[in-house]
Amino acid sequence: MTLPLDLTGQRFGHLTALVRNGQRWLCQCDCGREKWILGGHLRAGSIRSCGHLIGEATRKRCTKHGRKPRGREDKTYTTWSAMWTRCTNPNQPGWASYGGRGIKVCDRWKDFQQFLADMGDRPDGCTLDRIDNDSDYCPKNCRWRTRAEQNRNKRNTLVLAYAGRTQPLAAWAEELGLNYAALYSRLYCYGWTAERALSTPVRTNLAHTLA
Repeated sequence: MTLPLDLTGQRFGHLTALVRNGQRWLCQCDCGREKWILGGHLRAGSIRSCGHLIGEATRKRCTKHGRKPRGREDKTYTTWSAMWTRCTNPNQPGWASYGGRGIKVCDRWKDFQQFLADMGDRPDGCTLDRIDNDSDYCPKNCRWRTRAEQNRNKRNTLVLAYAGRTQPLAAWAEELGLNYAALYSRLYCYGWTAERALSTPVRTNLAHTLA
């Protein structure tokens, strides 16, 4: 009859065998926990810790770029990923307006950490906006903007130059307290000059909105 091997005091990975009970050994892990493990598993090296190594490996696999685990994506990483995808993947719905018309991501921003270093964390309520909609994603051409601010920077946004300044029509209306629809009609339906359209108050009486 073959006597079982005495493993007392022997180390197997992070485990130290303490006491035998039949074919099982009470082992102490380097983390302090104790666990009963079959002697055959110890000798084969199939078990090397109480289980904490598996947890550490899982956390490493589920963490991207030192940010948050999958399923709870970091908002800045999500923005970076969406930017990259719409410029490189023809199967994405937004491809035609980005990669499809030649918009690219600069080489530096192919690395998320470089993007994060240049732009910082995405502020709440903001999106990534290109200053020049016909240019690429790069540090000099991008900024964090609110959705309303970004909507004013679309290619089809109406802009108006007046008194040495140029800004979207919606911005002029907001700044001067004018009704946007009335301002639009003055300029594009009735042919008013920018000076007249912007300097004439909008009456509350709808019948005289354009007067």
